[in-house]
Amino acid sequence: AVELGQHELYHIATGADERGTMVYTGSGTWDVRTVQGAAGASLVLGAPDEVFLCAMGDSTPTDCSNAHTSADATRIGGAAPHWPAELRARLAKRRASGCATVVFDAGWFLEALRTSPVDRPLLFPSAASKLGLGALQVVADVVQRTAISLRAGRCDVSENAFAEVLMRAYRTERAVLSLLQKRRKHRGTPTRKPLGGLSPAKLSHR
Repeated sequence: AVELGQHELYHIATGADERGTMVYTGSGTWDVRTVQGAAGASLVLGAPDEVFLCAMGDSTPTDCSNAHTSADATRIGGAAPHWPAELRARLAKRRASGCATVVFDAGWFLEALRTSPVDRPLLFPSAASKLGLGALQVVADVVQRTAISLRAGRCDVSENAFAEVLMRAYRTERAVLSLLQKRRKHRGTPTRKPLGGLSPAKLSHR
């Protein structure tokens, strides 16, 4: 795992049952320390961006490209085009911005949930597959296909597919209520509020 903040601190395994931390010192060099704080080896692993991609399993320090970062930047730009460019760039590079922890290992993640107060965002990319929760991926795929079908086969659906489904349901009910209002216009019959009074603004924040 890596703790993001003013500096990046990696939690690593330094031996069979030993753990330590690793920090970047410049020129591709990283200093390793044990949990007790004792100095360890200095390793030449590459720049922080390269090491992060390697930890994510996307590349290796010696064979790193900007392909993954560019693809992520495109997706983030499409989902949040009005966000500051610096923030979008940070999200593309590290999956999080500000103080957060990005986890790479299932064992470390489960232990952190058990022993840590989780007082900062804790992000575990590809958690479903790494934790063996295949059913969650099946559900996500079903929701994604449902969202696409609701948009007449268009593929430019937000990754938050469930929100897309809610919005489509909201708009559909509004259209039905509009027709009912026209029929009841001269009767004075009140109509109920759609989706319990939820508005698109409220839905977008859920």
